[in-house]
Amino acid sequence: MATDSPDSRPTLDFDMLANADTLVMTGRSSTESFESTSKDSSMPENQGEQAAPAAKDSAAPASAAVPSEVPPTTAKHAGGDPKVDMEVAITNFACHQGLPKAEVTEGMVQRSKEGVYYWATLKLDCSARGPGAQAMGRQFKYRPDMKAAYNVLLDSMKADFRRAWIATKSFDFTTTTRSTTNAFRKRREEIGRFVTKLQLEVILGGSDKEEATQQDFCVLYNDWLKTETYFWVETLVSTSCTTTWMNTVTVESREAAQGSWTQKVQECKAIRAFAAIKQKKPNDVTLAEIEKTDLGVKGYADLYDRCPSAAPKPGGDGSAAKPGGKKRSAPEGEEPKPADDAPGNPGNDKPGKAAKRDNTASVKEKEVRELLALEQSSDNTMSSIATSMAQEPQWWLWARDAVNLYKQERTEVLKIYVDKPWFQDFKVAALSPKETQKVKKALGQDYVGKLVEYITVLGPKIQSMAQAAFQVEHMARAKRTTAESLNQRSAPKSKAKAKGKAKSGPARRASSKSLEGAGA
Repeated sequence: MATDSPDSRPTLDFDMLANADTLVMTGRSSTESFESTSKDSSMPENQGEQAAPAAKDSAAPASAAVPSEVPPTTAKHAGGDPKVDMEVAITNFACHQGLPKAEVTEGMVQRSKEGVYYWATLKLDCSARGPGAQAMGRQFKYRPDMKAAYNVLLDSMKADFRRAWIATKSFDFTTTTRSTTNAFRKRREEIGRFVTKLQLEVILGGSDKEEATQQDFCVLYNDWLKTETYFWVETLVSTSCTTTWMNTVTVESREAAQGSWTQKVQECKAIRAFAAIKQKKPNDVTLAEIEKTDLGVKGYADLYDRCPSAAPKPGGDGSAAKPGGKKRSAPEGEEPKPADDAPGNPGNDKPGKAAKRDNTASVKEKEVRELLALEQSSDNTMSSIATSMAQEPQWWLWARDAVNLYKQERTEVLKIYVDKPWFQDFKVAALSPKETQKVKKALGQDYVGKLVEYITVLGPKIQSMAQAAFQVEHMARAKRTTAESLNQRSAPKSKAKAKGKAKSGPARRASSKSLEGAGA
């Protein structure tokens, strides 16, 4: 639960108009303290949600004595959150622990393992279908960032998230606030000591001076030195600057605050991505297992957005299920079957169902081969187009934009191959089963994960590249087909005219012969 730093405490700002140079009587001292507080608010999920308002400044009169340190005040609310009903939390804690309410303090509730939000909502319905969760779901409409963060959380963390919201009716609990307190103290003191006349002469330049004789207002005879000593007053000013707690935040720092909801969301993303790549259940993955890998928690959290199979699935992940759940009992009037009659037992007459074979690797290998074939086909297509463009550059001017798009996508694919050289191994593995076995042996248990990473990282790029290549090919084919059809339409018209002329010739000859016969 994101709470204020234990080093943070409310401080008082004193009036700076007090006269710091006022002289005081010998033997007394006055202390002037100035406390300045600066807050650094890191907002992991709320993206602009305002932190709790700071305490109002209170001024002390200049003549009053100011203590050297400001005593910490007692928190009136849970974890510094004024929206939590602390009385309800104390009452529930006392009833659950069997203690009188008067003996339970706020510190006991805050230091408990369950936390303040748990005790404040102990007797409320905090289930996923309860009224509190329904109200929180309606508020998600105004905070889509909180909805996205809530969906990524594991079921066990979702329960804590719901309790915190039901207790506060706000998303302010996702804000982690750190306070830096700088203390500046200036002390003025007067210290007196006895010195001899000779020492006075050395200090003031001789007793013959009028200035020296004015200072011997206090004289004491020293029996051991057997001479008179004079009371000499010195004024000393000591200045000290103390930083009680410091938090340095730089622009380059992107690490989540320890214990914040940003860190919890990042861990859940890493768990889901790791479980999807390793073909495990999220409930079976631990953070220690992820930290031992090369990518680490942050690396797998970055892979979450590029791994669609890591998204939460209906039914939950089982992290909030109670351990040791009861088995489903047999119907009434029917006794449970003994262990010997269980399906798949060798002693049973009916053959049991064989365990399903995990064919994930073969499915992913097929997808990789399809992507490689698509990449090779697009390369061949663009090679033929490039040859034609060199022969007829004017005709291909219309395809300039589409070809540039293909070049951009192809360049990105080549960059990925350079950044991740082991992607080249899949090209060799696609040639023969023998090469595939070599790659499997080299990668070991990470083989399936590498296949999934290849599909998620290079798959969209190869598809975009192939789409651009095939688009140019289809458009060029359509233009050539259209040009040929236009040529064919113009050719039959000339032939028809020629045929008409051929038919008209014999008709005219027959006509002339008939005229000659008539004249005869």
